Parts: sequence; structure tokens; C-alpha cells
Amino acid sequence: ISAVKGEPFTTVAIGVTSNELGYYFSHPIYEPKDDTKIAGVAVVKLKPENIEAALLNHLTTGYDIYLTDKHGIIILPSDSDKYLQSLGPLSDSSLKELIHSNAYNQKNFESLDYGVFMDEIQNGYEGSKIEQIKDDHDDKDELIALSKVKEFPFYIMFEGDMTIIDRVSIKS
Repeated sequence: ISAVKGEPFTTVAIGVTSNELGYYFSHPIYEPKDDTKIAGVAVVKLKPENIEAALLNHLTTGYDIYLTDKHGIIILPSDSDKYLQSLGPLSDSSLKELIHSNAYNQKNFESLDYGVFMDEIQNGYEGSKIEQIKDDHDDKDELIALSKVKEFPFYIMFEGDMTIIDRVSIKS
């Protein structure tokens, strides 16, 4: 809808026909003789494998990386068990939007325990932040980094075991 109105648009959803997750990029196409009139819309679907190769191939043991949508839903995890889980509790408005759009063909999203980062995402955070936390699930000290992906509706979250990070920093 945004591209029809003249604005490029990016989203992630499970395809209606393929029933597979895809990254969708749309851009308006203007009339050749009148660049104010929209003649159509170009839409490109990028398969997750392309993004996965770029993000996950360089990880080593002890690190996890998650690509989330604008609601904090994990759409590309290095730990496949966390696929389509939320970083934290969803706001009522996010849950309503997800159910209405049917982007992921589900109505319930298991919540992980990254509430402070989830709050940032749901408030439209535009920057980057790093925090050291105590992960109660695995009883480890971890470093968590969150960053907005430029103008796209995605966030990258990095999670690393502090014992490994300490060893890497000592070696350098």
C-alpha cells in the first residue's frame, strides 16, 4: 500500500502462496513522462537464506544473533528454537497488528526474557545499545547489543557469553 502511495516499503511475512518466510521490498514505478504519476509498483521477495548467509556464517560458539521485525519478533535466529518468538511481551497494539496482518500465520508468540530490549523496539528505538545482563535461563553473564538496521523495519540483537568475550578481549 505504501508503494502505491509513492513510498518505498519493506516488510517480512510468510508468503500466502509459498507459505515460506520472505523479505519483501516494494518501490513505486513512475510514468516516464510524468514523475508525479505512479504507473505501478515493483516488488522483490528475498529468501531468508540470502540474509542468513550474510549474518550467521561468521559466528563462533558462544554467540547468538537475532534479526527481529519492528515488533520484536525473531525472524532470523542463530538458534532455530527461537524462530518467531518475541524478545519480550508484545504490546496490545503490536499483537493486534500482527494478528490483523497475519504476517506469520499465528496468533501466539512465545516471549523470551529480553524485556528492556523489547521495550526499546516497541518504542521505535533508532540507535544502538549494549548492556551486560545476568541470564537467569542459563545462569550466565552475557553481553547484549541491539541495533536498528538503518531505515529498514528490522533490528539486530547480539548475545554473547561474557566468559568468551573476556577471553577474546584478553587475547587482543
